[in-house]
Amino acid sequence: MAIQFTRTLHRLELDFGEMSRLAESALYLHFPGGPKADHELFLQNSSRWWMEFAPRRLVDTIHRWHIDPDRPGVLMIDGLGIDPDLPPTPTDGRRSPNKLTTYSEQVLVAVAGMLGQPIGFSDERNGDLVADLTPVRGKAAALTNEGAGKLGWHIEHNATGFLLDPPVRVVDYLVFFHLREDPRGEARTLVSDIRDVLPLLSPSVIETLRRPEFVLRPPLQVRGSLPVERREALNVAILTGPSENPHVRAAMYGDLTAGLTDAAQAALVELESVLDATQRQVPTTPGRLVLVDNRRVLHARFPYQPAFDGRDRWLQRVMVTTSLEPLRHWQRDSARILSPGA
Repeated sequence: MAIQFTRTLHRLELDFGEMSRLAESALYLHFPGGPKADHELFLQNSSRWWMEFAPRRLVDTIHRWHIDPDRPGVLMIDGLGIDPDLPPTPTDGRRSPNKLTTYSEQVLVAVAGMLGQPIGFSDERNGDLVADLTPVRGKAAALTNEGAGKLGWHIEHNATGFLLDPPVRVVDYLVFFHLREDPRGEARTLVSDIRDVLPLLSPSVIETLRRPEFVLRPPLQVRGSLPVERREALNVAILTGPSENPHVRAAMYGDLTAGLTDAAQAALVELESVLDATQRQVPTTPGRLVLVDNRRVLHARFPYQPAFDGRDRWLQRVMVTTSLEPLRHWQRDSARILSPGA
């Protein structure tokens, strides 16, 4: 039951007794439509269940991680178990209609509620609050969460907040639940905390990354619904905030981030190289919960080969924002499923 600390990663492992009480209690809660049926009711009931049955050690660890300004960028919790009778991994990117229990979804939204406000996007993963991240048949090569190839270092929705006036960071945290590992054991998430990266960057590169010499573009799913004039943010800095504890904005795949000068482009190349050197690997272990500080931790996808035979990797994810107040104009059909392009 030891807790292991590193700069990037903090790991907690639950014992069997702690996990059993939580998993067994969830069998008495059932939401036939999952969180999609009624977001608020699902969140409220899941949060009450969580605070009653979740191990105190687990709740306290998440709370301390959330409020600690010097926390490791990733909190990884093992031993939560998974839903009984888990159906085959869906191949269409949608929630499986054969997943009859909502244990993993309840854990996700309850933990997300401890960190802030759970959100999703109408143009991404069918507008679900809890996104089922599985390879989608016919899209394995896509540079999105529907693919299975290499996906470069990125902050989730790094540019979407620039669509607002004034700009804000929309996604502050990510919460993942691992349901199924791919049979070959190839799939994993890579993470790197910008605070581990900084000491390895040259002073000139850090200075360049703090200058407004970059262009950021929203994810492809969101971008398609935007007018042409709103599809990029110009003259943006990659690093902001205190020198020893900065925030970072970048998505280093496709055309999502680019330098506007030769020096800026060279700085991105060096940043990517150091991210590779400082990476920590998070294998897809069933029953694993992963919390990510999306302001300081970049993540990437290690490539793997899907078979689309029901045994492929299956993650679920909830995005979290600190406050819904700046996002009011995007709350059209739902308070939690945002529509930037509508």
